[in-house]
Amino acid sequence: MHIVQEYQLKPRHVPEPGNFSHSEVRVWRKVASILTLITVRGAMEFPPDDPDRDEPRNNPEALLDPDFHMRWRKHIALAAKMVLPCDS
Repeated sequence: MHIVQEYQLKPRHVPEPGNFSHSEVRVWRKVASILTLITVRGAMEFPPDDPDRDEPRNNPEALLDPDFHMRWRKHIALAAKMVLPCDS
């Protein structure tokens, strides 16, 4: 028997004071046919205009394979390219 775990990763622009370009890669896992945002933050910790503020959510310890973080981080590193600003 195979157990399939379906994850979705979505980049989100989440500006921070002093760092407008800050972004996050957020993870959803399909649980009983519902995509569930995996985060330790509650809805009130997301800005009011955040598209994921009202998503169904669960704690990472309950839904995330401990090795998952390192695996997806490696895939992102391989697929991403760095862009450095040039001074004019």
